[in-house]
Amino acid sequence: MGNKQRILIVESQQAWVDTLEETIPKDKFEVSHAHNYDEAIGELDANRFVLAIVDPVLDAPVTSAHSAGNNHDGLHLLMKLSMSYPQTRLVVVSGTVGREMLRHAPELPDNLPLVPKQNWDGKQFWSTVSRLLSGETWGPPMPDIDSEAAESQMPVHLRYAGLTGPLTASGQTGPLENGLMPPAVGSRTGKPRVLLVEGDPIWQTKLAQVMDSEAIFWRVASNYEQAMERLRLESFHVVLVDLALAEKDTAWQLLDYLVASCPKTKVIVSSGEASRSDVAKLFMHYPIKGFVDKESFQGEELLNAIREQIAGPALRIQTFGDFRIWRNNAVINEFGNDHAELLLKILITRRGENVSVEELIAALWPGADAATQSVTLGTVISKTRTALEPDLPRPNDSNFILRSGANYLFNFLANVEVDAEQLRHLVSEGRQHERRGEADEALKIYQAARAIYLGDYLPGERSERWALQERSTLQGLYTDTLNRIADLYAGMGNLEAAIEAASHSLQVDSYNESTYRRLMRYHSCKGDKAAALTVYRTLVKLFSEFFEEDPGILTTRLHEDINEGRTVECVEATSSSAAWRFKRESLE
Repeated sequence: MGNKQRILIVESQQAWVDTLEETIPKDKFEVSHAHNYDEAIGELDANRFVLAIVDPVLDAPVTSAHSAGNNHDGLHLLMKLSMSYPQTRLVVVSGTVGREMLRHAPELPDNLPLVPKQNWDGKQFWSTVSRLLSGETWGPPMPDIDSEAAESQMPVHLRYAGLTGPLTASGQTGPLENGLMPPAVGSRTGKPRVLLVEGDPIWQTKLAQVMDSEAIFWRVASNYEQAMERLRLESFHVVLVDLALAEKDTAWQLLDYLVASCPKTKVIVSSGEASRSDVAKLFMHYPIKGFVDKESFQGEELLNAIREQIAGPALRIQTFGDFRIWRNNAVINEFGNDHAELLLKILITRRGENVSVEELIAALWPGADAATQSVTLGTVISKTRTALEPDLPRPNDSNFILRSGANYLFNFLANVEVDAEQLRHLVSEGRQHERRGEADEALKIYQAARAIYLGDYLPGERSERWALQERSTLQGLYTDTLNRIADLYAGMGNLEAAIEAASHSLQVDSYNESTYRRLMRYHSCKGDKAAALTVYRTLVKLFSEFFEEDPGILTTRLHEDINEGRTVECVEATSSSAAWRFKRESLE
């Protein structure tokens, strides 16, 4: 099997997967399957394929929650293959809808082999594939075009190449009239995708410059026809439509299409001369999400409207004591896949770092072959994205789980609160107050941090290696917070509260020697020498049994001072607590 060449079938309908696989000689080729974009990219990252057989209409169950009219993952995959995997030859197998989509995709090679599903002939299909693999050119020779008649015969999508035309080798579409270049296909991952439907070149440039100022992925269309071309080719979070398109009523036709076929795409309308009846019609009959008055245009207002529409839901994530997620204050009870919740925990634990496909597979399926599980990983990622954001135009548009090359990461800059990150932030803020000598403010912040820690980090994954370091770090941060609370209380003379906080710290981490010293000091300053010496004996017993060693010199000296009745400082000597030290005699 190791000498066989690999073929990838990307098809959402299992019946057609089986039909296509039947035509491929098993003694010469090893076949892999993918049902959607993520699964296909996972396979392409893990293996080298001589051929990819792709249906541009990918309506697998994983994307069934999304509008078919806005599902262009197959086209995106074909563009990705043609640009990033040139060693993999392509064959398109599709029905009427897929062939129509390809007809409106000028970015794709014009000699791309296309085999219709209607009147399927397996032998003829494999004959086509064999010629392709042997190096033969697909299709008839290109016709000679007379230069004078070229403009009139040229397809409409090539006539406006400056706006939506074919991709260059760099993956860019053509520039605007002022030379401004649209972002490359596949670039600006995690940013909003905005289509600007605007006929005035001056306004095209003005709006595009606003988009560029925020690194937003944008495209421009001058009229209804170009807008439809773009919508068939790419998915967008937001479409900004100018009511004053040149052709009569075409703006309204475009709005009708967006409402009917792209319900998850947000629509903002712009105009410089909209009548009252137009505005009334807009708000009564169309679910528009904003209106831009060109007479008083402010770029920041437009950006705010876009941000509001693509911000995604608000997530609140609990990792201490349990793992739970709230989306817009409603608990997410179902992730759609047995491994989806675990995948999310891994990405959150890595705190925005890139996690490779290989690492994810090793954590989710220990000991499994990466190539075997890569397709399954793609399904898990799509399920997780959809569980977090059911209203995504497509899983790839996730605000929270981003793809970066062959890696994935959790976007902590999105609209999300994670209790572990809140703990870190509060502890840092408390330390700043301490350094400035603001004891009351520091204590208040530390108490807020204490309230967040409801138990160990991801207790259900106690034995998972990928969680050990983060759990240990957060536990140490929490016990240090309790000790800071104890010292602040001691510095204020509230020794009972100091003893309670330090005792709680020992319950979390019974091996922290400085916590034992704190308790010895607090009991001693309170006048309870016996309790202080009992704490010391507990420490000696613990260290001798578990470490076979004695306490450190600082603890030993403190024990001698207490045993001999000498005065001791009531606050453990640290740089942050120096301002709050006092001696027992100050209480007398």
